Amino acid sequence: MSSTQSQVSDLFAEFNDADRIGVIRELIDQNRELASLPRSQFFYFLFADIPCLKLLRDMMKNDRQEKFVEIANFTKSYDLAGNLLGTKRQVPHDRKSSAARMATKRDNDKCLLTKREQPTLESAPIIPNTIHGQIPHDMTWSFLRVFWGDKVDEWRRQLGLDRNNSTINIEKVHNLMTLETQTRDYWDRALIAFRPISENPEKTRIDIQFHWIAINQDTLPKRTADVPLDGLPFPDMSQRFCNERATGRNIWQQEDDTIIRSGHIFIVTTDDPVRKPLPSFELLELQWHLTRIAVMQGAGED
Repeated sequence: MSSTQSQVSDLFAEFNDADRIGVIRELIDQNRELASLPRSQFFYFLFADIPCLKLLRDMMKNDRQEKFVEIANFTKSYDLAGNLLGTKRQVPHDRKSSAARMATKRDNDKCLLTKREQPTLESAPIIPNTIHGQIPHDMTWSFLRVFWGDKVDEWRRQLGLDRNNSTINIEKVHNLMTLETQTRDYWDRALIAFRPISENPEKTRIDIQFHWIAINQDTLPKRTADVPLDGLPFPDMSQRFCNERATGRNIWQQEDDTIIRSGHIFIVTTDDPVRKPLPSFELLELQWHLTRIAVMQGAGED
């Protein structure tokens, strides 16, 4: 069995993926109305799995445009990615829950990123139970399925969702990461993001990459503003990695007293993948996509 591995190498890698851009241009060739899209739609196309983009392209070739109408209607009415960030800080922390205690034990009573110890540790949920907000439950997952296909089934399974249950139970060890208070606050505010890189077949080790998201929301257009679908939305950020200087903030690694920079990879391990499972690769991937979309799309209308 091969390990689980992500192909994305940095915060903006999809912007320069030739295969992805090629499929997007084929979409535009099929329907020139797609040449420019509101930012609220653009980044879902940009970060979607390529097989899903190819499916949309094939639907367009067969003159089936209902999915594009659904996407437009959904993003006009709801802001799924923005809702994730807007509600994440509202999730209460229950340090005494059995899942939180087990996650902290798995993480050796240290912040996974900085290695700092108590008394400032929290068990931070990767996906909050309020992800739906005011969005109808079925619409949320149907929308995500357009861009990430069958991965949605695994996301739902790991969040304890099925046809008869629409309530997310965040108190699962695999949905929790031990972080110090400041790091969790930065994560909840989308100043930083975590990208899963690889997980071994035994599910006893996962490698996670840290990123600053140094994008000034005040300088972005509104999420309703159009952007060329095959264009580069951040031409002034061609350095590909944001750094701490762009944020005016620092995060320090406790063990060797060094600044943690974008691209830093930290390792999480477990000696019991059943009782103390790793932070979920799949849920981290969902969080990685939605966090970037929420920040990059810009704010809603005043």
